[in-house]
Amino acid sequence: MYLVYCQSMSGTFTTTVLVLMAVSATLAAISTALKRLAGFFIFNHASNY
Repeated sequence: MYLVYCQSMSGTFTTTVLVLMAVSATLAAISTALKRLAGFFIFNHASNY
């Protein structure tokens, strides 16, 4: 019983770490995309004048 509990706890911990890593990677990708989009729009807007 105790071994099963430890295994499930470590599995939960590993899953949590993986999820956090995936979320942070996704957020980084989104922020990079937003920065590129913003730079693109600002560049186009500035070149129009």
